[in-house]
Amino acid sequence: MLPLRSAWWALLGVPLLAVLHGLVGLIAAWPVTLAIGPFGLAVIAMTLLVRIVLLPLTAYQIRSSLRSRQQAEALRHRLGPKVAVLRRRYRRRPTELQAALLELMRKEGASPLSGFASALRSGMLPLLIQAPVLIAFYQAVLSLARAGGDLHFLWVASLATPDALLLPLLAGLTTYVVSRLALAAQPTSLLEDEQAVATRRTFAVLYPLGLAVSAHFAPAALVLYWVTGNLISAAQQWSVNRFVLRLRSAAAT
Repeated sequence: MLPLRSAWWALLGVPLLAVLHGLVGLIAAWPVTLAIGPFGLAVIAMTLLVRIVLLPLTAYQIRSSLRSRQQAEALRHRLGPKVAVLRRRYRRRPTELQAALLELMRKEGASPLSGFASALRSGMLPLLIQAPVLIAFYQAVLSLARAGGDLHFLWVASLATPDALLLPLLAGLTTYVVSRLALAAQPTSLLEDEQAVATRRTFAVLYPLGLAVSAHFAPAALVLYWVTGNLISAAQQWSVNRFVLRLRSAAAT
């Protein structure tokens, strides 16, 4: 396990640490950026660079998500009237309703797991590929943060220590925004009832809240990285929702 970790750090961690260190030196050359905090600005710039490198994965994830949505909408258009009849028939019997819906999908040749498998593939594969890069970036940030020196950024005295309130609040808020934008892009499954939809929306609130609490104890540099990444993700998802999905909906009608 140790040789594998050493190889991973040599392949990803050392270059990331060198780039981050170089960015700090470059940004510190101007009085304005020196007053703001070179290390914090370098973390933001490094986050942007990492996201640019991972753009092909982001594009793949968006294409897979759009393909899954198109398949789900086609299935809903084909089976929607029959599902509505079953929901009225088994309105007070949720267990029998689920069994009837599964039977309907089996007869129509529609797999109830197809959407889940597609979502899992489009979501997990990029995450698994990104994980080594992101973990190495975390370690590089922590290495620089622990090296000492002037690590102030705006109101934060040192990005090596936790921020008391504002950054954790921004982490929770931006995570909530990303979750809401992602939910808006997901079509409701034929097998989902109102309770399942409500549960998913509740999780979209509880997860950012739990993350904000956790961010209260994390080094502010990592929280700043998370907030910056969320802002990028929110901009990407908003663009997809605003332009791609709206154009497709307009074309369909």
